[in-house]
Amino acid sequence: MKTFESYLSVDRGFSAGTSYHKRSAVAQFCTYYSGRDVSALVYADVLAYIDYLRGLSCSATTINRHLVALGDYFDYLVGLGACRNNPAQGVRVKKGVEKSRFPLLTYACLERLFADYAGSLQDRVLLSLYVYQGIKSSDLRHLEVGDVDLVKGKIWLRAYGVGTACTAGRELGLVVPQILLFHEWLRVRSGARYLLDVPADLSHLTRPFFRRLARLNSLACNAHVIRRVVLSHWLQSEDLRTVQYKAGHLKVSSTEVYQVGDMTALQEEINHLHPLSR
Repeated sequence: MKTFESYLSVDRGFSAGTSYHKRSAVAQFCTYYSGRDVSALVYADVLAYIDYLRGLSCSATTINRHLVALGDYFDYLVGLGACRNNPAQGVRVKKGVEKSRFPLLTYACLERLFADYAGSLQDRVLLSLYVYQGIKSSDLRHLEVGDVDLVKGKIWLRAYGVGTACTAGRELGLVVPQILLFHEWLRVRSGARYLLDVPADLSHLTRPFFRRLARLNSLACNAHVIRRVVLSHWLQSEDLRTVQYKAGHLKVSSTEVYQVGDMTALQEEINHLHPLSR
């Protein structure tokens, strides 16, 4: 069977250097989705990977190089008959917006997902924090049992990090569905210091969790995607400074980038760019 390396060099005519960089990008993608059948991945998984690369502070140019390499790889798989279509075809990052041909995840979808999710008690607590407090996965390491005040209906998210990587502390309200959930969970965690049982390698907690979640909604496939939707939702009804505080951003410019995430405006821009997708 023809290898991907052979496909790049012989069929596509790429130089050894270009072939190496493309194979490296694909290897990183396959590592991110280790444990899953890469040939079965869909467009939503490509979007999730874009958010992962953004989380690594990759520039739009770098992300697009990865997307081109993934497009080549899926073309190769299609040629082998290993998959039926190329989910990365034509996907590029431009000014912080993915050119999209499919529906976007909305906040209403997240609320339905939380209501329908029947996973473990810890999974439901975790999902509620992503949906209602818009947390980052890194926040999970710092949550302590004493940070939850059920009487006031509040949760304290601690500050951590240094320099530009610092996340500010903030106190956020709990929504009604969380009160009973946390009441039950705090009984389970009685005597423990930390709110969640977080392993040394955080991905051992979050990656299986999002795989389970993606079975209900493939678009809700990582914390970056959910946080983007949540912050965009907040910005539709709250002022920029309030959302900055709730997001734990030190600079308002960090919050402003989510304004492009207004789902109505974003869908209109997508339809303008891709009229055939309407």
